[in-house]
Amino acid sequence: MLKNIDKFKIKEKKINYNFELFYYAQTAKKERLQKNWTLDYVSHGLCSLSYMSKFENHLIKPERRFIKELQKVYGIKFENNQLKETQEILNKVLNLFIHNDYDTLYTMYQIVLNNVFSVPRSLILGYYYLLINDEVNLKALIKEMDPIKDSMTNQEQILLLFLVLKFKINSHDYIDMVYYFACFDEIDLVLFEEKWMLAYLEMQYGYHMNNVSIMLKHKKILFDERNMFYPTSGKIIANLMLLEIISRNAFKTVIKEVEAIYTGIFSEEIANEIFYLRCLILLNGFKYEEVFQEIIEKELMGEARFLAILGYCAYKMPTELTINSFQFYSKDYTYEKINKIHKHFIDFIGLLIKDPYNKNLEVREYVKFEIIPYNKTHRHALYSRVYYNYFVDILRSESKYKDTVNFIKSY
Repeated sequence: MLKNIDKFKIKEKKINYNFELFYYAQTAKKERLQKNWTLDYVSHGLCSLSYMSKFENHLIKPERRFIKELQKVYGIKFENNQLKETQEILNKVLNLFIHNDYDTLYTMYQIVLNNVFSVPRSLILGYYYLLINDEVNLKALIKEMDPIKDSMTNQEQILLLFLVLKFKINSHDYIDMVYYFACFDEIDLVLFEEKWMLAYLEMQYGYHMNNVSIMLKHKKILFDERNMFYPTSGKIIANLMLLEIISRNAFKTVIKEVEAIYTGIFSEEIANEIFYLRCLILLNGFKYEEVFQEIIEKELMGEARFLAILGYCAYKMPTELTINSFQFYSKDYTYEKINKIHKHFIDFIGLLIKDPYNKNLEVREYVKFEIIPYNKTHRHALYSRVYYNYFVDILRSESKYKDTVNFIKSY
């Protein structure tokens, strides 16, 4: 999503920033890149190439005359009267997002929506779009900010990386995520909310990549007593991810703790997130009927992830009711792009239900040429394990032991 992320470095944090100069430089660079103009072209007749380069990289304080002439070159007008208010909102946005404070974030979104372009404005809009899962507008904002990420402040760069990381995790797109996390290796995060957010993202990444060591390393930060005022919901979700992995081999040791979790104090969105992880844990205890009935009772079939679990229960517990229900709800389901990983699994389950004895080559071909390549870049804690077990069983049944070993090594 961000170009050359493997070479990107976050700036060192400074105590005092001149946000007005950052605004001038970022806006000018954005205009130049959109017009496909070179530094040499823009600086001709205005200043030296060196001066223009230093201006875009915040190495000089430009004269007022230079700023006025630059507006004529680009045909724009710098409007900095909103910068202070926008910056003050940006300082709050991560905390609001962490606490899932939709109402306040929506208010902030409305305040800056009609403001002129600035990186703080784009980031505020981005976190609102992320909270409401507006993929189209979010991707457009990220694309707009990407070319000028080197011209951002330390705070802006960190918030941009968090924004992209969370979007990629929501999309289960893990192909180059290690490079995004590596950007944080050479800096020390100062704010607790930044440390908390990074740890939470690492926990989610480790969970779907089935890497318990990453999860345990970052769990300490989430549950640090200094972070006691950070959201209980985030800690519950992080803990449930760990319990889900444990429950795969020791279901009885975790089920009491899972059942004791009360979700009545949380928003519907957070309650559903907790319920989703609870469903995955119950599946590890073969509680297919219970999960199936609860999803139906809560009327969550409209969410692709719950429809996928409904299908999995129907496959594992094939009755006329479960199969007919799954086929009815999945028949004309409309998927968003962000739900592609769930669509793959739902289609896969649909094929398995039609061919429970694995005699149809259509299922094998679908897994081999659609699922396996997709799964190399997109991971899911349940789906990836199901695909793995299915394909290994197929290879073993055909006595393709060498292929089995190679597949296991590459998975």
